[in-house]
Amino acid sequence: MPSTPAAGAAAVTGAGGDPANESANDPACRAARRRALRREAIARRMALSEDDYAQRSRLVREHLLANFPRLSALRVGFYWPMNNEPDLRPALEAWLRAGDAAFAAL
Repeated sequence: MPSTPAAGAAAVTGAGGDPANESANDPACRAARRRALRREAIARRMALSEDDYAQRSRLVREHLLANFPRLSALRVGFYWPMNNEPDLRPALEAWLRAGDAAFAAL
């Protein structure tokens, strides 16, 4: 597995290929690079230990709660975490407690 996102993108271009030499306007190249980067991101998240996953989820939640306090007054859509995506459910619960009753439409 490539060690950096740029390496993941380079792997899509073929042997010795350089993403800088690929056409930035070529939808097929862009789509292939996005797919490769997404596969790499998922693999990295899935490789996290349970403790690392919990810590990273907590950091994302803390960032959201500290920097977006008005979300409790808005309609916000979130989804259940998949493939070790950050678990934002505790942040949603905090916004629900702080916001109006219409916040949760489950």
